[in-house]
Amino acid sequence: MLCEDKGSFLMRINKPLTVIAIGVAGLLGIGQAWSATQSVTANIAFDTPLTLTKTSDINFGTVTAANASTYRISTAGAVSTVSGTGTQIYGTTSAGSITITGSASDTITISAGSYTANNGVTPSNATCSYKGAAATACLVTGAAPGSGTPLLLGVDVAADGTQAAGSTAAPTFVMSVTYN
Repeated sequence: MLCEDKGSFLMRINKPLTVIAIGVAGLLGIGQAWSATQSVTANIAFDTPLTLTKTSDINFGTVTAANASTYRISTAGAVSTVSGTGTQIYGTTSAGSITITGSASDTITISAGSYTANNGVTPSNATCSYKGAAATACLVTGAAPGSGTPLLLGVDVAADGTQAAGSTAAPTFVMSVTYN
């Protein structure tokens, strides 16, 4: 009898372990049946970079030689004498023109600087007309340029009077456009 009791005792221990093992295996399998996956796309758009394309440089035409004078060209291309006795004598005049292309939603700031003299002629006081607005000093905050918006430029130039007849000068300045 002792053997039988021992056998039945072993039998009792083995059955619960078997049931537990089957239960754990079943739970592990059920976890896989309850899971699901879904791919997600992360969309991102990038703004259009600003580009500046020079359409034309500023042209004062021909002015009086050997005469200390300050000349102004408007954003419409009209030349006038601001100080001195020099005048615009002849030749085609034109305002500067730059096409600004960029974002259709970001506003921009336009500024002028880095005025550099050449052959005794010094530029200053650049003026801007953006999107056909009235000319103002070139510190302008404007609407987004989109596919291409004109910026017309005028400037004052001071000739020191040392310019000989037939000579030329090409003073420069830098236009900067940034997103706000």
